[in-house]
Amino acid sequence: MYEMGQENDVPKDQRAHYIIEESDDGLWASAQAERKANPNAVIPGEEWWDKIDETFYEELEAEFAKDASPLVETDRLKVWKAIDNEVGSSALAPELGKVEGVKGQYKDVEDPEDQGLDSSGQYGDVKKALNFQMKEVLSILAKKLVSRSVSNQTRLGKIRSYSVMVVAGNSNGRLGLGMARSTDALIATVTAKLLALRNMRPIRRYENRTIFGTVEKKISGTVVKLEARPPGFGLRVSHRLFEMARLAGIHDLAGNIPRSKNPMNTVKAAFEALTNQPDPEQIAIGRGKKLVDVRKVYYGGSVY
Repeated sequence: MYEMGQENDVPKDQRAHYIIEESDDGLWASAQAERKANPNAVIPGEEWWDKIDETFYEELEAEFAKDASPLVETDRLKVWKAIDNEVGSSALAPELGKVEGVKGQYKDVEDPEDQGLDSSGQYGDVKKALNFQMKEVLSILAKKLVSRSVSNQTRLGKIRSYSVMVVAGNSNGRLGLGMARSTDALIATVTAKLLALRNMRPIRRYENRTIFGTVEKKISGTVVKLEARPPGFGLRVSHRLFEMARLAGIHDLAGNIPRSKNPMNTVKAAFEALTNQPDPEQIAIGRGKKLVDVRKVYYGGSVY
């Protein structure tokens, strides 16, 4: 070992006098010996660590002293947000901020004019389409005519779906048809009913009891033929056509289905036949003739 101040032993390399060979064990041993000799002495280096600890504890006490600190509250999510810099470590997504200038521009789901009859708001589009009040919408009758279930085989297994066809009418010359499909039968029925209410159309009636003349419609392989009948004849049609005529306000009608009896095609063809009846007034205008109801002229309007 070379020590500074011994010029005779200094080698030719001038950098050698800066080399001091002493291990860490020797420094530790000397520090412990100095501590035992003078317990109140401050060892160089420990004062710096004490200052760091004092600063840390002061900041920690100040943080705990805050009332709104998330570390003081018992909410674990807020603690995670504070640790992760407001990002959070839970499965819940962070709350989206509200857009300014939107408040007050949209109405609530429940309309006060409904008087609590439509708390879910599912009849909102129906009221706009028909321009009816909620009581009038609920007074409209609806009937499920066709219900069919289909299973689709996939690699995940069989998936069952339901198709429902519903007709709606006010028994006073208006009839609607709705069809919906879903994996849930209840959802399909409710959706088909709402579509039937929205798609209500006026039905032309002669003397508010029967149709005008004879109407025939064909859809796919199904043919539906409807004929007008005199007062008191009744509804002599199949059960599906009976429900449609009753909801439309028709009391005297004869019907025949000579070909395919497919339920869905039968309902579709009957609905097209009722909504597309020949209008005698339009025929008279097209021919340039004057139309007169002979029964009303000869019998003074007493046709019953």
